[in-house]
Amino acid sequence: MHLDLVTMSAVNIVVTAILGVVLVLTWARERENAFIGWWGLAQLIQSVGILIAAITSAMNAGDLVALGSATMLLAESLKWKAAREFESRTLPWPLVVAGPIAYLGLVFSGSIVSFDTRILLGSTMVGLYNLAAACELARGKDERLVSRKPAIALLIATAVSQLSWLFLILIEPFGEAGQVYMSDWFPIVLIITLSLRVALAFLVLAMAKERQESKQRAGALTDPLTGLPNRRALFEAADVLAHRSLTQIALPVSVLLFDLDRFKETNDGWGDPVG
Repeated sequence: MHLDLVTMSAVNIVVTAILGVVLVLTWARERENAFIGWWGLAQLIQSVGILIAAITSAMNAGDLVALGSATMLLAESLKWKAAREFESRTLPWPLVVAGPIAYLGLVFSGSIVSFDTRILLGSTMVGLYNLAAACELARGKDERLVSRKPAIALLIATAVSQLSWLFLILIEPFGEAGQVYMSDWFPIVLIITLSLRVALAFLVLAMAKERQESKQRAGALTDPLTGLPNRRALFEAADVLAHRSLTQIALPVSVLLFDLDRFKETNDGWGDPVG
């Protein structure tokens, strides 16, 4: 069954733009996690790049298609930056724009004339950006987030799908920009890419929410003055020990209390019978 590339491109643009708007608005409402904001901005720029590439491909304007490809490369670079921001590492702006500028330099300098070669270079760079983002998220494995591993897996899957273009173009080359609309495999690739993009957007929201909940839980169980576990944390630990002593091997449990801040004297001074 032949899929209409015009329809698929329109769906790709609209869905990607909606994802970007939702993520950016979520970040604007809370202003706590730049990860969501950068990822949403990347989706908005991605939709613009897809729009430019779709229109210029229909016009068979190969050089103008390169502008759309460079815009999409900028979006992928911003995803890399978002992943680094999530792990409390920065990415200088010169590195963010280096890839797209290098791509445009190679195209407009005449170093890369063939449209197929431009597609191969662009898809390879997109794959590398996604692998870089996956590596950044993998570095934070000490923080237990349920959504982290699925996000890494989807980033790797996105990179593999982009690198698979190398074989697809060798099997069925385009020749020129206008031939994209005659391709049988290109719409299928768009569906796969869009599905991965939607799933990653939901995982980005889930990761940010998990981190926020983890910080709130840590704050609820930690004394803000000393940084030590507070009364609530003590009672939770006591409940765990009591459960183990009842359900597992019956072992005696001892509790030692140390008045490190000498606050008991203050309580006693106010007539507290318990102290």
